[in-house]
Amino acid sequence: MKKKPPTVFLAKAVLSFALLAILYGRHDLGWIRDTLEGVNVAWLVPVFMLMLLNTYMSSYKWSALMRPDGVVMASSSIFAIYLIGTFFSLFLPSTIGGDAYRVHAVSRAVGKPFHAAASVLGDRVSGFIALASLGVLFPTVGRHWIPDDRLLLAPLAVLFGLLLLVALMWSRRLARRVEGLGRYRLLRGTSRLSSKLLEVTGLYRSRPGLMLRVLAVS
Repeated sequence: MKKKPPTVFLAKAVLSFALLAILYGRHDLGWIRDTLEGVNVAWLVPVFMLMLLNTYMSSYKWSALMRPDGVVMASSSIFAIYLIGTFFSLFLPSTIGGDAYRVHAVSRAVGKPFHAAASVLGDRVSGFIALASLGVLFPTVGRHWIPDDRLLLAPLAVLFGLLLLVALMWSRRLARRVEGLGRYRLLRGTSRLSSKLLEVTGLYRSRPGLMLRVLAVS
């Protein structure tokens, strides 16, 4: 990634601190002091280390998904982009803001927007599949702690829906049908974008080992 002049970083830092000062200057910060007084600082270090490790593993998984598409970037750059995307995900509605930033940053660095979008989509879907799998596995093992067995249906339904989504994304038939929508003028742009995204995502079809490794990291 192209390095920016130090003055740009300094200007951004000054603007950020000014906005924070305006935001927090309008509120009583006594509650923050009261909250921090009850915090065991010794626990903060391992918690922050685990969060940093989690982010690094996520960036590693994301880079593994980008590599088959010919998107090769330094690990430090991918880690930095993931950290910035995580920041946006915390402060913007849902996690779409962080994902949009990741697509934008990779596209700006290597000029492959569809490859970047496909890798972010694969990253998200693999994470959701792992989460849904844990949601099915652990309540099943500890069923005596579950007040109602019907509660297992929710993660099971989510897992089934995600696996169905993956099957559709890997389906060559779906890709051909989406491409066929291009004959309709109103759907031409959407068809072109969807076809390109499905084409890139289809590269994972021939790499089952990669997908198993990504799921294991998730």
